Amino acid sequence: MDNNESITNNINDVIVWPIPAEILESPSVTNRNLFAQKLKDENPNKILQTYAYFDCLEIDSFYSSVFDLIPDIKLVGAGVELGAGTCGFTSAVCKKFSDIKTIHAVELVPDVVRLLQPKTILSICGEKAGKIERVIGSFDNLQLADESTDFAIEVESLHHSDNIEKTLREVHRVLKIGGLLIILDRVHNNSLSEEQIEFMLNVEYSDEWKIKNGYDMSTLTRRDNGEHEIRLTEWMTALEKTGFSIEKRLELREISLKKIIKSLILTLPFKVRKFLNIFPSRAMPQEGELLWMLRHLLKYKKKSKNYLFKRSIRDYTIFVARKSA
Repeated sequence: MDNNESITNNINDVIVWPIPAEILESPSVTNRNLFAQKLKDENPNKILQTYAYFDCLEIDSFYSSVFDLIPDIKLVGAGVELGAGTCGFTSAVCKKFSDIKTIHAVELVPDVVRLLQPKTILSICGEKAGKIERVIGSFDNLQLADESTDFAIEVESLHHSDNIEKTLREVHRVLKIGGLLIILDRVHNNSLSEEQIEFMLNVEYSDEWKIKNGYDMSTLTRRDNGEHEIRLTEWMTALEKTGFSIEKRLELREISLKKIIKSLILTLPFKVRKFLNIFPSRAMPQEGELLWMLRHLLKYKKKSKNYLFKRSIRDYTIFVARKSA
């Protein structure tokens, strides 16, 4: 028995839920299958660094620090991860919260589940790997009973939803009354215009990038790759309309002089940046973000009353939401 077979035999078998053929044949899925095939012989650190930009220790430490920012939240019982990727988030969560019984890690891309997850899961959570049920499936069609799940988590996956309200209704269905939804994702300033959104989605990936990641060499835009650009009010409205109450929102931000200079440039109108070709595919900072970063960089002694922003090594918005009665 080779090492890969030994790893696979130590974790749960893959569960397969129905997925429409047109989704499985879409560029966003077929290219990620190719990406997984390119990485399948790499070690867990290399897989995670390429796929999630963290190695095993970094990913475990980062997600642990995220929950340290919301210390009143404890995950217990049965959970589901929406768009699990290489299962870095699920694995770190299983390791951190001992009262978790099981997590269905739902991922749309079959080869990511079959080829990459067995290595990354064991490297992060070791003997707790048996708590993770690996699922090839869609977060729009969760094959779980109504009100059967205690919590749902996601990191950078829901912005790939073609209909965020539809997805959240499905999550709401499977959560118990009072169940938690923890979101770590990309959330744009409300000032983001439709014109800029169209520009961002029409950006084409370079041949160099496609070769590096094992993608097909056909023309590929960010829209083709399943990206969507969602404003803050759209996130909040979707959560509220689908029966979730938002308990907390935090903005995690890296702070550096380079980041502040870039943020200053991003305050210029989109049309100006597009004309000058200076970061036209990037959205401007959230309200109050730039001032908060400047205060921290300059070590301004007076304590800021802005508790929305938190220093981090990765930029995310966190929503803590709960299924309303």
